[in-house]
Amino acid sequence: MSEARYRCQDSKSANAIHRGGDDITKQRQVDLKEVLRDAAKKRGAVAFGVASVDDVDALPPVKIRWPVDRWTKKLRDSMPEAQRVIVFGILSTDDVDEIEVHRASGVINYPGFLPISIIMRDLIRQLRDQGWRACAPSVYSSHKRAAQLAGIGRYGKSSLIIHPKYGPWLRFGAVLTDAPLQVDDPFEEDLCGRCERCVGACPTGALEPYIVSPDRCLVGVTTAKYVPTDIKPLLSKYSAQLTHQSRVMCTQCQLACRYTTAERRRNVIPSARPTRSAKRRKK
Repeated sequence: MSEARYRCQDSKSANAIHRGGDDITKQRQVDLKEVLRDAAKKRGAVAFGVASVDDVDALPPVKIRWPVDRWTKKLRDSMPEAQRVIVFGILSTDDVDEIEVHRASGVINYPGFLPISIIMRDLIRQLRDQGWRACAPSVYSSHKRAAQLAGIGRYGKSSLIIHPKYGPWLRFGAVLTDAPLQVDDPFEEDLCGRCERCVGACPTGALEPYIVSPDRCLVGVTTAKYVPTDIKPLLSKYSAQLTHQSRVMCTQCQLACRYTTAERRRNVIPSARPTRSAKRRKK
């Protein structure tokens, strides 16, 4: 699959003619949205929602600290005519889904996230076949903030989106389109409350509520040129190395979440199971 075909610079080359926003009735908005939802779920998505691009772009930018050091981009930087952003989530059910591979070229691949690219491709094809422009947003756009506005979940104290059923285990993809789909209500419920299990479970103390230190988070330091000396033994324990180029990302804060199922807690690399001291910190 060539992802280049689905980048936003190609969005104007839809096969059918573009329809203006006034040409679609409310019922057709609903019908098209359900077609897209079904297509995403057919490929493995367990969460789906639509947000207004205006609402997402109205949020202030945030700093991305890994694997780059830059500010998030607005969605319309990718597609000026975009009206909606479709957000979907696939579920990480096993530590195998959390493997990262560091290629010699410097690119980092996540094999478990492949369904995201496939679902994006299918949604873009569906929209373009019906005459709408559609493309994938920049990787520097905030999918998590779009997910909250699309009604999927809310930011947790782990700085991840928490879903009431799937907890922090959703991995997100997004598609931009000029189709005026019905938007979902933002997710407003505070799912964390007074719970701070994730904060206490972090092996390196990288978490404060809603804030993660990129210099200490074991997911972030794997992309850094220098790993602090005190973190190296923790990296070996909680982010198991599989080959010279691949390892399992640390998920300790997610395993500690009260929305994590017993089944997901069983599906972990044995060396990465929480220690008794970590379990005591979660209480």
